[in-house]
Amino acid sequence: MTTVTLYGKVLRKIRIDYDLTFKKLSEKFDGALSPAYLPVIETGRRAIPQDLSIDGKTHWSCRMRITKR
Repeated sequence: MTTVTLYGKVLRKIRIDYDLTFKKLSEKFDGALSPAYLPVIETGRRAIPQDLSIDGKTHWSCRMRITKR
């Protein structure tokens, strides 16, 4: 059994709030995360990639360019 992480919860909330598919969200990461890898992170089955975290704190929000429609 996997445990959903805070990062996964926040990622899912952003995806739902902004009506993004995994493919669209992947594009917001400039392709750093594949559409297939995102749901695995959301559910806690894989760790956050090292290039998206600094000292255990994620900084992906700084890299993403999300605008509401």
